Amino acid sequence: MRKRWINMLLAVLVCAGGFFAAPSAAYADDGETAAEETKEEKFVVIYRDSSYTYYLDKENMKRREIPFQKKQMLDVWIKLVPTRELLSNSDGTVESSGTYYLEHYLIRKDKKQIQFLCELEVNGRPNNDINAGKYDPMKWEDLVPESIEDRIYHGVVQYAPDNADPGDVLEDVFRVSI
Repeated sequence: MRKRWINMLLAVLVCAGGFFAAPSAAYADDGETAAEETKEEKFVVIYRDSSYTYYLDKENMKRREIPFQKKQMLDVWIKLVPTRELLSNSDGTVESSGTYYLEHYLIRKDKKQIQFLCELEVNGRPNNDINAGKYDPMKWEDLVPESIEDRIYHGVVQYAPDNADPGDVLEDVFRVSI
């Protein structure tokens, strides 16, 4: 009986150990550490050439159902930062001077096709009042090897989740957001 109580006490102390541990860096007083971690996770480099560096916005990548079909497509935003706009800091990190482009694409993984919706030039903070293109079943483009669209497609597919997010399904089908 005494051994059982000791084991239970040890189990409680082990479980409570996480409660008494020091706070993580994500809860730093100034909030900069958490913001830096989020910034690194939001954009990922998918391609770089002599003119631009192409970043995938992983946070806003969505899986959508193709209208009138039971198949899925990816809805993605790509951030293009001109190479001449990138500035190297003394600590080796790279940051943009402010001007970049956002491109909106739809991607069909099953048929290796891409559809360009719109592009906007951003100087500062983008507005949410853009005139974005709409889905058009006649505008799907097959990939041309070594083209920019081919590079974007393969960069996006590398980071695309294989299964649909249950939250996306609820939002798209039932119009319920969690």
